[in-house]
Amino acid sequence: MRRFLLILFGAVIGTIAMVLAVYAFGLLAVWSPFPRRVWATHGTVVLVTSAFLAFAPFIAVLAVVLTRLFQVNAVSSAFLSMGLVVVATNLPNVHDVHGYLTSLIDGWWLIASFLFGVPLLVAIFTNLRSNNRWSGRAA
Repeated sequence: MRRFLLILFGAVIGTIAMVLAVYAFGLLAVWSPFPRRVWATHGTVVLVTSAFLAFAPFIAVLAVVLTRLFQVNAVSSAFLSMGLVVVATNLPNVHDVHGYLTSLIDGWWLIASFLFGVPLLVAIFTNLRSNNRWSGRAA
């Protein structure tokens, strides 16, 4: 029961992080650091770079928080939490199964970065923790 509650708490934290990341991405679209000429010639590069600038800090902080939250089975718990986040964030806009699948396909970049990026960073941080680098003891 405790693990389930921790996974739910991780999903709440993940939902907040995802909403803030999408909001930051929207702000980057409005107040872009890239000039218009770069937008016109290299729109895809600007879009991908803006998404990276918006999502990377939130994914890194979320991975650190989830690493600290899940002491046992951190990677699988982080994956389950992010899976709940993906399901929960795509449900409000959909009224049928086809619409839900379309929503998942349209937001694949968001799903990939949170569903697979966060557990990957949690695995890296867990490996660092297992090497006593996070314990506070001098080696």
